[in-house]
Amino acid sequence: KLEEAETTYRETLALQKKLLGEEHPDVARSLNNLAGVLLEQDKLEEAETTYRETLVMRKKLLGQEHPDVAQLLDTLAGVLRRQGKLEEAEAVHREALVMQRKLLGNEHMAVSGSLNNLALVLRAKGNLEEAEAMFREALAISRRLQEDHVFVSIQLKNLAEILEARGDLAGAETIRGEAQAIKARQLQTRPSP
Repeated sequence: KLEEAETTYRETLALQKKLLGEEHPDVARSLNNLAGVLLEQDKLEEAETTYRETLVMRKKLLGQEHPDVAQLLDTLAGVLRRQGKLEEAEAVHREALVMQRKLLGNEHMAVSGSLNNLALVLRAKGNLEEAEAMFREALAISRRLQEDHVFVSIQLKNLAEILEARGDLAGAETIRGEAQAIKARQLQTRPSP
């Protein structure tokens, strides 16, 4: 019920701005939620505008360098990628990645996710060699942190697609097998309803 959610977020946002002012953490959170619902509905231009508004507010509230700011930059870059704004998406992903490495260190799932997202942009731009290196780095981090994490299977799938695009069909098949094995383990460890 995404349209209903959008309406509710807009109403909540208007009320929060009236009660709390234009720059409040709750207003920033609601703006971010609204942007997410817009994104889920493929209202990409409006989602981009709303994420940018959220980013300005979060920087004022949290400072120019904060993990939440870095995560928001990464999300905004994903919206830009989906719109085909690849140059800007790459620049924003790189900014997010630098900030996350500085604030969180290299061994963090957020860093792995940013590397993966940047690699998606590089792949879309046809820079398969750098994209492969980024996917491999993201995968190595994720595996060190949690071998059966959902990121690992996603990153294996992405790496397999790059290998296939580069003509390494055997390597791609091996990687896909690893991804399937992880998914099977994930299904086995899920709690019963």
